[in-house]
Amino acid sequence: MRTLRYCRIVTMLTLILVPSNARAGDLAVLFGLGTVNGPRPAVSWAIGHAPAAVGFEIEYLGMWGGTSTDRSSAGGIFGSVIVQREMVANLQPFAIVGFGMWGESFDDGGTGVVGAKDIGGGIKVRMTRRLRLRLDYRLFLIGDSTDGSRLPSTTRPQRISAGLHVAF
Repeated sequence: MRTLRYCRIVTMLTLILVPSNARAGDLAVLFGLGTVNGPRPAVSWAIGHAPAAVGFEIEYLGMWGGTSTDRSSAGGIFGSVIVQREMVANLQPFAIVGFGMWGESFDDGGTGVVGAKDIGGGIKVRMTRRLRLRLDYRLFLIGDSTDGSRLPSTTRPQRISAGLHVAF
């Protein structure tokens, strides 16, 4: 249920921030592995707007798996700036940097909301006019818990993922 709520938030923010006549919008769904206390399945939804070489993206991500007092499920929402070249030979490399909120849940509590930054990059491979395969790497730089709750399991989780990217 939490995932659906975050997806709605991402969609609402995008609808508010992107003008209705805007072109070069995109939606991506990515699946991969994250490194929160060991390899964990990860999924993310991203929606963005890049009318030129520089644009923005809003992403919700979740890394899940069985939780215990030592193993967590994690997630976050990030706003990022994306810089990308024009498509060359059906390939489009990109770099991304941003900031947002991170949280982890353990059986005996969680971290609460923690500030975080993300940096990464990848490549989009054109499959059709509007459909692309997206390969993505991300490093998350997690801040300290300000409310005295539990510390994150790692301060530098990573994610590698692949998915579909639809331009509209």
